[in-house]
Amino acid sequence: GASEIPNSFAQFVASPKAYQHGESLSFSLYLIRGDEISLSPSDDTAILLKPAYLYTFSYDIQCVSAPANVFMGIIPYIATSAELLYANFSQSSLANAPLSCSGSFSFYFSFASSFSLQFRCSEPLTVTGSLTIHPTAK
Repeated sequence: GASEIPNSFAQFVASPKAYQHGESLSFSLYLIRGDEISLSPSDDTAILLKPAYLYTFSYDIQCVSAPANVFMGIIPYIATSAELLYANFSQSSLANAPLSCSGSFSFYFSFASSFSLQFRCSEPLTVTGSLTIHPTAK
């Protein structure tokens, strides 16, 4: 039979600040429809997801002016598990050049859980960006 497709989504903005290697990105809510997705009221790095949905995630994180020869990476975490298959890394070659990491993937949540993005870098970088999540099937 056909799956029930929810008409909901959430968009988050990564708080612009200097992040250290291994730090989770902080988010603020930009736009939301539905109640399957929410930002944790006690932790602005954790996005809470209801169970029994296939969710699609899309992120784009940027550093406007990176030093030469630095790398940055974004690793999605589901609960406490690093999802390296969906990670993205990039490296600057010129000083003061833009640097970005983006990715998109789907993941089925059979249980209520949290989602976060961990920042990796060879030196602290000031970044911002966006994250969009929407359930695509129940």
